[in-house]
Amino acid sequence: MAIRFLAPWLKSKKRTRRPQVFEGLTKSLFQGEEPGTYTLQFKDQIESPDYILHPFPGKGAMANRFSELLMKRLEEVRVSTHFLRSVNMCEQIVKSLEMLPFRVVIHNKVVGDLALRLGIPEFSELERPIIEFHMKLRHDRDKVITAMHLDALNWVRQYEIDYLYFIAGRINDNLVGQFQGVGLRLLNVNLEFGRHYIPNVMEETLLLLADDLAPENFLVQDIATGNILTIFEQKDGQFTVNTANYLEIARRFGMVPLSASEVGQEETLMFSEFKERLENGDVSK
Repeated sequence: MAIRFLAPWLKSKKRTRRPQVFEGLTKSLFQGEEPGTYTLQFKDQIESPDYILHPFPGKGAMANRFSELLMKRLEEVRVSTHFLRSVNMCEQIVKSLEMLPFRVVIHNKVVGDLALRLGIPEFSELERPIIEFHMKLRHDRDKVITAMHLDALNWVRQYEIDYLYFIAGRINDNLVGQFQGVGLRLLNVNLEFGRHYIPNVMEETLLLLADDLAPENFLVQDIATGNILTIFEQKDGQFTVNTANYLEIARRFGMVPLSASEVGQEETLMFSEFKERLENGDVSK
């Protein structure tokens, strides 16, 4: 009877499940292999303003690459972010942060919810962008809070509030230029920040731009046509996802090339896989 021996490197090894830190609706967070890091995974689904999840094949790959591009460009102008590097089509390595319980919303034009709250016509001119703080709450009641709330609740210190106003304005200025460069006018943007604890330094922290910068974080207008490229459209009280507008925003930044000749061989293979997933309706990673 023949006895078969397998070399150690050929023996099948059961892969251990990586520890999950957070399971979100559109993203998941896993413990990173390196100390002080997480693996951020983007899912192929998107949440509409009425808190309903919609399957969106290929969305994870687009959101990952779109966020990577903008985060890298912001790092070049000395905006500190949590992004470290992408590892595959739908995942990236990020710094471990303690997320702040509010968003920073920047309005460059009076549109949508801002116009309703202020009771003034849409596209009213602003002397300068309006920077607001919004609670991360899953309801339709007023979520806007003031800097005094942040200070009184001890969520951030006064000098950190001043820093958030400063860095949000700087990020907005950079993004306005980037979108204008591809023929889009940035109407508003939603940002999230997290607290990064510096190793070996007691209680010393930094506020970093975090989460993601996917197309659904922005409301933009086509400069040439004047059309607003809304990701979500409401009809009869229900929201639907306008995938065409999502893809158009991604295409303007080179995420979805018009032809294989626009990209190199390596990227051509990647986008071929991405296109196949869209056509087959594959929502897996």
